[in-house]
Amino acid sequence: MLFRSQDLEEFYQVARWAAQQGMTLTQHWHEDETVDHLLDVFARVNREFAIAPLRWSIAHLNNATEAHLKRMKELGVGWAMQDAMYLEGDRAVVEHGEKALERMPPLRTALRVGVNIGAGTDAHRVADYNPFIALRWMLDGKSASGRPLRGTDETPSRLEALRLYTQGSAWLAHDDHRRGTLEVGKWADLVVLSHDYFSVPLEQMAQTESVLTLVGGRVVYRKLP
Repeated sequence: MLFRSQDLEEFYQVARWAAQQGMTLTQHWHEDETVDHLLDVFARVNREFAIAPLRWSIAHLNNATEAHLKRMKELGVGWAMQDAMYLEGDRAVVEHGEKALERMPPLRTALRVGVNIGAGTDAHRVADYNPFIALRWMLDGKSASGRPLRGTDETPSRLEALRLYTQGSAWLAHDDHRRGTLEVGKWADLVVLSHDYFSVPLEQMAQTESVLTLVGGRVVYRKLP
């Protein structure tokens, strides 16, 4: 994909304005081979206004290389990782090949590099918003058809996946001082689940549901017997 210098300059002006206003910016980007264009703009802005405290992030980027993840880490740019490969994985195999899909997305590489990752689903028009489908996909790497795609080298543990979905997403939202973990002084946002997340067989994880939900310590949902 070719990018006109005029387009990049206009985007730089928008990004610079956002940084000057102290705003958070999340940019959707799909292909690693072109992400240097985006990171160059971020780096240019960063020379004037520190963007790490603003927690800028890149969404998607399922085929990110370690080199670009390291560059994101250096800039303080986070990664909004989503479960697109659950529904799109079979099609992506045709575009990228089976070998490439073994590391899409490169979760363990990003964890090792130290990039701040917030895990979740995409918009409900293109993905299932059930968090337990997303978590199962993070752990088994299978597409919706049941086809194994992501390899074990890029598969997180259950605890790591849960942290990305809770602590990681709270970080992206600048809300990790109030939620994302159960600690003294934070909001009591919690659920009691129908299955034990840490022991339920992966093939049953998607059937997990809340039987009791608290928001700020207040019961907002209770499943009736």
